[in-house]
Amino acid sequence: MPPDRPADSGTELARMERWMPEGPTPVSQSHGRHRVVVIDDEPENLELLSRILQPEYDCALFASGEAALAAIEAGRQVDLALVDQRMPGMSGIQFLALLKERSPQTMRLVLSAHTELGDLIDAVNRGEVYRYIVKPFKIDELRSILRQALERYELGQEHDRLLADLQRSNRELQENQAHLAKERSMREAMYRERIHSLARTVAGVAHALNTPLGVAKSACAVVRTAIKQVAADSVEPMAGEVREDLLDSCALLLRSLSRAEQVVQEFKGLAAFDMVADPIDCDLVELVQSSIHALGPALATAKIAVRVQTNGTQAFPWRGHPDSFEQIIEALIQNSIRHAYTEQGGGSLDLRLSAADHNGTKRYRIEIEDYGRGVPAEVRPRIFEPFVTSQRDRGATGLGLAVIHNVVTNMLGGTIRCESHEGKGTMFTVEIPALVPGQLPSGPTG
Repeated sequence: MPPDRPADSGTELARMERWMPEGPTPVSQSHGRHRVVVIDDEPENLELLSRILQPEYDCALFASGEAALAAIEAGRQVDLALVDQRMPGMSGIQFLALLKERSPQTMRLVLSAHTELGDLIDAVNRGEVYRYIVKPFKIDELRSILRQALERYELGQEHDRLLADLQRSNRELQENQAHLAKERSMREAMYRERIHSLARTVAGVAHALNTPLGVAKSACAVVRTAIKQVAADSVEPMAGEVREDLLDSCALLLRSLSRAEQVVQEFKGLAAFDMVADPIDCDLVELVQSSIHALGPALATAKIAVRVQTNGTQAFPWRGHPDSFEQIIEALIQNSIRHAYTEQGGGSLDLRLSAADHNGTKRYRIEIEDYGRGVPAEVRPRIFEPFVTSQRDRGATGLGLAVIHNVVTNMLGGTIRCESHEGKGTMFTVEIPALVPGQLPSGPTG
């Protein structure tokens, strides 16, 4: 190559600024030509390359790598750089290595003679050069190589854009999930507080009613005894009939008072604050079998068969409160007895026990599933709230599942949920830790 001619860097930089506006290059060049930097210290070569490329690309011509690098460092974006290898001062490979640091997305091509292939191959292997073009080159071949390089450039730009969109979407998704989790946590906390507040109120009312009901039952029993004694001593002809009427009234009163006492006990159970006993070691399978045995007559009358499934596991050792666990099992089975099947038809009920780890903590899952009429849609969302029932006309108070929810969540530190489809059945899923915490909070008792 001829000796280096001084390059008018100021003119070249100004020239570059005229065709290359501020700001990043758009991903797609459908509304404009790609921006190409051509560097060669021979004006004849620059003129030739300009004539070849200018109809298709926006070209900036430089006689040295230093001048081109100054323009790029001024904040201009370049899509492709076509550089002669052998130039005075900074070589083509040296320029492209610096360009890679400043603008890694720019496609980098170098023009070279055969004698320099070793260095160029090393540069290609290092990723500093996309491709080298051997001099002398064919014009059509050069144009084809540039088009391939710019297609790859556009693919890279599109990849970066899609990756940025994906990262932004992931961030937004994570933010939305965190927001939803926070909202859900707040709603659950508000729901628990509302239920606890209602439970405390109901427990207070139950405590207030408990003594008067007990006094009323005792007084009724005394009256009943007195009626029998007075009627026995009387010689009046109507005494026998009056006696029977009064005794029937007393019996009705006692039954009503007993029913009221039962409801009061359910009210007290809703609060579930009176257990302070330490947990003991027991086995869930044995507790389940004990509960089913206790409900044997009711299950036989309802013609419901219970199948216990443990997936081959013989024992489920648990450290907790056996009475509370049996209360849960019996209440859920009784719920199926009352609501799942018609009185004449009968049916089946599956009780499944399994173990799993949850965040490093061993937990037990109990599923109780019937295949009966299911829970009405209007009841389903509020099924664990107090006084919610679909059979109030049959004397149901709607407290049973509310009490069980309180026992599971507050006394055993677990969770309970209900899945149901009308006409297909209902499944309650209870999850409790294998080790229930020791002292549970105490509170108002009756």
